[in-house]
Amino acid sequence: MQRPAPARSADLRQYRLVVCSEAVQRASIRKHVTPHTLRHSRRVQTGSTKPLGLRRFHGSATLNATRLSRDVDTIATSVVQHLAGLLDAKVKITLEIDADIPSGFPENVVRTVTENGRTLKFDSQGFEEA
Repeated sequence: MQRPAPARSADLRQYRLVVCSEAVQRASIRKHVTPHTLRHSRRVQTGSTKPLGLRRFHGSATLNATRLSRDVDTIATSVVQHLAGLLDAKVKITLEIDADIPSGFPENVVRTVTENGRTLKFDSQGFEEA
């Protein structure tokens, strides 16, 4: 029986890895580095990093309930990631749900949504008569 060839170690002294701190911050948000993250970091680094004196951002968007995951992901990568990646940034995201049904909500839906909202620790929730 032949023995496998011994593992060879590579001489890595000729290689250098340069990591942009902004790329690391963004990657820590996403939990992994993607080609998009690295490409975007290079673009940001070449632009101006001088603060403009603007200290607060706010925004709201109406999302399509049937495309919720896609829309939230788009907002997370296009807006939230840029804000949360800044040193000392405090980013708060609030989800608000309004649902109306002219005929009234079925009892099983009221029970399920109420229990799920409680389990998910909603700040507030409730059903009401119109």
